[in-house]
Amino acid sequence: MSCPVEVHPHHVGIFTSDIERAIKWWEEMLGFKKTFEGEFFLPDYGHARMAWVKKDSFYIELYDFPNLRQDKDKYWKTLGTKHVSLYVKDEDFEPLKEYLKSKGVPITVEATHPPYKSGRPTECKVMFFDDPDGTTIEVQQECWPGEY
Repeated sequence: MSCPVEVHPHHVGIFTSDIERAIKWWEEMLGFKKTFEGEFFLPDYGHARMAWVKKDSFYIELYDFPNLRQDKDKYWKTLGTKHVSLYVKDEDFEPLKEYLKSKGVPITVEATHPPYKSGRPTECKVMFFDDPDGTTIEVQQECWPGEY
């Protein structure tokens, strides 16, 4: 039996050590816009600041938890969410990469997925980089798993 209702993507949550820096970074580096910012209580954490940034119909929920840290050593050794993936038009991939580099954002991984018989006729470029708190972000050209 498949799911009896239509489910839609909404947002991803990211813990950050400095919410103002995170908002500015997502706006400046990737064109998101802040839609909400507030404070609320979380059990086991206390009062936290939270903000939403949006691009098209996709939201990122940013939480401000200054005493947490990212442990990149555990990235490949634990289960769970590993990165946020975004895409750009094919012709926008290289300009975005150069823009990020000009802003001091190191590209940590660059890869090219080969073309497949049943889908995309050309290679698909992919890059990974981190936000200021170490959250990994993937950006790829327009290619979809159904094309493989």
